[in-house]
Amino acid sequence: GGKAMRTVVEVQQDILQLGDHDLEAVLRCAMAEHRRRQAERSFARITALRRACRVRFLGSAARVPRGAEGRILEINRRSVCVDFGEYGDRWRVDAALLEPVA
Repeated sequence: GGKAMRTVVEVQQDILQLGDHDLEAVLRCAMAEHRRRQAERSFARITALRRACRVRFLGSAARVPRGAEGRILEINRRSVCVDFGEYGDRWRVDAALLEPVA
C-alpha cells in the first residue's frame, strides 16, 4: 500500500523543529494554499448566486451580524454587492461568506 497519512499533530511537531528560513517557506506555502482554496470556494458560490436573490451572511463584521439577510444588487468576479437593509444598503462581500436563502 501507499504511505500512511500523517496526523496534524505530527505535522505540527515537525513545524516546531524548523529553522526560521524553512518556517517562513512553510508559512508562505500554507497561506498560498489557504488563499487558493478560499478563491475556489468564492468562485463556486458566485456561480450559484443570482442578482436580486436573497442571501444570508455567514461571516462576522463590525456592522453586519452573522445571519443577517439581504438582497444581491450586483455580482463581480471577486465580490458580491449586497443590500443588508437596516445594516447599510451597499456592502461588498466575499461570495464564500454568503448562502442563498430558500
